[in-house]
Amino acid sequence: MDKFFYDKIFNIFFPNKCGFCGNITGNSTYVCKNCQSLKYISDANHCILCGRKVYTENNICKDCSTKKVYYDKLIYFGEYKDVIKSRLLAYKFSDSSYLYNFFAEILSVKLLPENADIISTVPISKLRMKERGYNQSELIGKKVSKYLGKQYKNLLIKTHETLRQSELNKSDRLINIKNSFTIKPNSDIEGKNIILIDDIFTTGATANECSKILKKAGAKSVIVAVIAISTNG
Repeated sequence: MDKFFYDKIFNIFFPNKCGFCGNITGNSTYVCKNCQSLKYISDANHCILCGRKVYTENNICKDCSTKKVYYDKLIYFGEYKDVIKSRLLAYKFSDSSYLYNFFAEILSVKLLPENADIISTVPISKLRMKERGYNQSELIGKKVSKYLGKQYKNLLIKTHETLRQSELNKSDRLINIKNSFTIKPNSDIEGKNIILIDDIFTTGATANECSKILKKAGAKSVIVAVIAISTNG
């Protein structure tokens, strides 16, 4: 009996539910037929580095054009509000790790056109891993790598515990996250195109710090990919 048969039996007892509306999808996907169009939200007229609304020729906002940004592009599914916000909160803090399948599916649609050699994720500290039991970004990243047919590697290590970024203002986030990551030994990313996945992008402090380490280790390009952007940072 092949994998298709086992998947079919599994779905009978544990049917996939749509991440948008909660209805059973009736197949192996995590977005139902009625919600399929929501996977293709346009991100036109947004800054390619922070996601905020912009109407410039190079699609880079004034704030991003005046600071050092180490990643090459930001790709995101939507804004941190409504159903996406509620699903992310459940995923991170309500023991709903199964939602990674939904997030990976909707993010993969955005990433299909991108050139990448390696998919990686923002690491969390040992304490956060112990508290939560899983790295929420890593689960999404591994599933995305399967959707895209790309290699997944943990490239970064978080060297020490930091305060929660969500509890800090913009300037404190930069100080808090500085020098808190290092490249994993024998990563071998010279000349590689990296997609770095996280869940939420607010000020970009974490994404930029991680991208700095990857670029210094020889990465050719770094695309940051997140489920949602928050414009309240």
